[in-house]
This record gives sequence, structure tokens and C-alpha cells, in this order.
Amino acid sequence: MPKDGQLYLPGLKTKVRSASLLGEKKKKNSKLKIQTDGSWTKIKLPSSITEPMVPVVRLELAGAAEVDPCWGIDPSVKTTILAQFSDVTGATKKRKSWMEKFGEWKHVERVWKWEKDGKASWHVDVVKPGYYNVSLTYSGTGRLVWGVDTSQGQHIQNQQNSSHNYQEFPIGWINFPKAGRYSVSVSCIEGNLKEASLKAIHFEYVDL
Repeated sequence: MPKDGQLYLPGLKTKVRSASLLGEKKKKNSKLKIQTDGSWTKIKLPSSITEPMVPVVRLELAGAAEVDPCWGIDPSVKTTILAQFSDVTGATKKRKSWMEKFGEWKHVERVWKWEKDGKASWHVDVVKPGYYNVSLTYSGTGRLVWGVDTSQGQHIQNQQNSSHNYQEFPIGWINFPKAGRYSVSVSCIEGNLKEASLKAIHFEYVDL
């Protein structure tokens, strides 16, 4: 359940005629209020939901669904964007497979073998301006310094002792001063660049 009770739906260009909760026993909760905020659709959820497992919201659209592929950063829940969806320069994007337990295979599409000035970049759509806590999931050997940059000139960086397992590490706060579209890029700045392996970037709104 989102903290603010709003379900944010980015990139849907088709008009939403109605939204309802499937299987909701309380009639007052079945029909949901819809708002439009820029290119985002906001759906107001009831304060209590009787569905104990996974609530499902049903949308009735005015026509065939048309969706903008730009990644949306949700202000109510942590947003994770995988490295496999990034545009990469000066690094290599490649699938890795390994057996974690006997018969249990794991797979990841990673960005690694970084060169100096290498970047993994995404275009993102921000509906709620403000500060977002940024973290990265990566693996590597020894101390690594990672940097995150935005199209409006912001730069943050942090160093951590990496692990051979993929783990999430904090990088810092980035401020998106207004709603709209930005480019966000990740670089491995120092350390064993060839072994540094990026899996994902995460954004979480900071409620100051």
C-alpha cells in the first residue's frame, strides 16, 4: 500500500474512463477516484482494503492502450530500474548466469568492464519534484567509487568496499527541482573498473 494512498501510473497516454478494485466487498471502495498529473495518472486508493493478498485495480480505457516507454520515478514507493534497460557507452552490457545453490540458477543482465568515462544512462520522468535517495546494486572487488549525474548538472558519488555478491549501497541524495524529464547516468570512477558490475539503480522520495 503506497504511503500517501495514491497509486501512480506513469506514461499512459490513453484516457482512463474508470478504475475499480476487483473483489472488493465494500461498494464504497470498489470505484476509485482518478486524477491526471501531467503525463501521470493518479488513482486514489481506499484507506482500508479487504483483499488480504494482492489487490488488483481494473482500468477501463477509452481506447487501445498507448504507453510512453520513459521510466517513471514513483514518489510513493521505491523505484528500481535495472541496468539491462540502460544506454551504455564505455562499458559492456552482458548477461551473467551462476548457480547459487545446487540446481538453483540465478541470472542478471549487468553492466561491467567499465572504461574511463563509461556511462550507463536512463531517461526518467519525475511527477513529484524534491529530493530522492539514490542507491545502486552492484558487485565487484575491493573499494569502488561510483558517481551518479543528472542532465541538470548534479553530481553525487560515494565509495564502499564491494562484495562478490550483488548488494545495494547508498550513493546520496539528488534533487529534481521540478516535475518533468531528466537523464540520469551512472559511472564507475575508481577501483577495479573491469570487475565492477552494476545491476540496478534505485530512487526513493525523501519526505523532508
